[in-house]
Amino acid sequence: MYCPKCLNNSLCMKSKGTIFILINSHKTTTSQFLYNLAREEEEDIFEHLEEKFEEFFHWYKGFENKEKISKVEVISSDFSCENKCILPPGSRFSAIGIIIDKKQFINLLTKLTKKHNLRLSLESLE
Repeated sequence: MYCPKCLNNSLCMKSKGTIFILINSHKTTTSQFLYNLAREEEEDIFEHLEEKFEEFFHWYKGFENKEKISKVEVISSDFSCENKCILPPGSRFSAIGIIIDKKQFINLLTKLTKKHNLRLSLESLE
């Protein structure tokens, strides 16, 4: 990924940290989880992600005026630049395509939205 400071392809995800989930800019108190690449495989992280989305959709389907699911963010602030740039405070970057396979993730969203009778029309996936 490209560093927002030096604009080089030198931004890397740290080996451990926190992943946050936002759907249509909504989140729950449990819409985050810790990851540790030294102890977990990508499949383990994907299972955590699936559990969190299951919890979220179960919560969200109780809304009276549900919007279609159009924006999904799976982000982390646990990134660093190989060139030692100081990243701006509050910077968060997408984990999709780095430790979460995009195609597998879209399949998961499709499956879970159908299961919970929610509409999915992705306009933004970060």
